[in-house]
Amino acid sequence: MPKQITTNGKVKGGTDAYHNQYLDTGSILLDGFMQRLGGKSLPEETDTGGDSDVDKHGISKAEKKFLQMDENHKIVEKSALHLEDLRNDLMSVYQECSSDERAARNVEKVIRKVEKIFGIYGIKCEPFDPLKLLSGLKSGDLLENSEKVVANTIKHYKLFGISAIKSFMNKKSPGIRMRFFGQYGQTGFEVDAAIVAKNDFNGNEAIDYVYSEEGGLVTVKARSAGSWMDVTEDYIVEFNTKRYKLGQSDENLHSIFLGEKIIAEGKEQILKVLNTNSENLTFGKCRVFSKDKKIIEDLAKLVKVN
Repeated sequence: MPKQITTNGKVKGGTDAYHNQYLDTGSILLDGFMQRLGGKSLPEETDTGGDSDVDKHGISKAEKKFLQMDENHKIVEKSALHLEDLRNDLMSVYQECSSDERAARNVEKVIRKVEKIFGIYGIKCEPFDPLKLLSGLKSGDLLENSEKVVANTIKHYKLFGISAIKSFMNKKSPGIRMRFFGQYGQTGFEVDAAIVAKNDFNGNEAIDYVYSEEGGLVTVKARSAGSWMDVTEDYIVEFNTKRYKLGQSDENLHSIFLGEKIIAEGKEQILKVLNTNSENLTFGKCRVFSKDKKIIEDLAKLVKVN
């Protein structure tokens, strides 16, 4: 990334060839910036009756006077910031099209023209160096780091269960969708979370969740010197908590919450008591689902909560 450009209030130029090739272009572009920013334009050059209006650097007296005025100097500085943004955008384009030699060469020409406009008006910037933007490394998978975070979360998260987790792309930013589940007393819960990186995951993070009656908290934590440090501020985190009482049925889903332990240890007993087979029931981590609403109603009647 180029260094921040600065203006020194003085006029710098180059050779006559420099001026002949780029002065008009610079004047036209900068004049356009002036008009958009404050309705200002470069003053007209006047005939002094014999003395040259252009100094040895190719800068006219009118332009020099314009630049030396405090008000106009501020406008030039503001314009320079816009030009810097343009130059940085062009550098990004150069990186993206660097494999196309002709396209890269054309973008480079435009970047250097912008730099010469800087030079004409005394603006300093780090010269464009193509080698700093080129690389022999193959572009990585955009989800490579988020996949590492998925693996870290599965490996290290032990407080409650994880029933689903996967990485995804949210426009140009990597993200992770996941579902936590668990039981707290006689209350079961499921938490659907979406975590999107503001820039990218580093690959050393894991997703964490702690429960509370208010819904709990989903955070992103990164491994550092053996400890987990909260780095959630670098991510956009959204989550929704659903709670279920033990034995509570959900008519919309045709399901009943029984808790992780009951389902893990009592599948065969549930099928036997209901006198049905596994084709009529689907066992989740904490809930039992059925397309037959009556089966869920019968199961709810059998569940006793102390």
